[in-house]
Amino acid sequence: MIDFEQHKNIVEQFVEQHYPLAHSLMLDSYIDPEAYYSNYQMLLEAMNKLPEHPECFLEWLLEADAALYINLMELVVITRTIDNVFEQVSSGGME
Repeated sequence: MIDFEQHKNIVEQFVEQHYPLAHSLMLDSYIDPEAYYSNYQMLLEAMNKLPEHPECFLEWLLEADAALYINLMELVVITRTIDNVFEQVSSGGME
């Protein structure tokens, strides 16, 4: 049985720690590409270290703490968006 409260605490810590970084990446003007890529890598690593949550947990989280759920989804979308941009750039924009 999954301890939803424990998983919620993990998600909460993740969001608190990485939400500002993710939003700064979306607003960054790419003045320092190395720093930008380094920050993106940190966010991606952190995202990959999150434990897998069953879908029923996400449904529970949406009901238990909608704001936290929305913030988590924002982080996922931001990370995937940046990842897609890097993939398109590295492939020459041809897909």
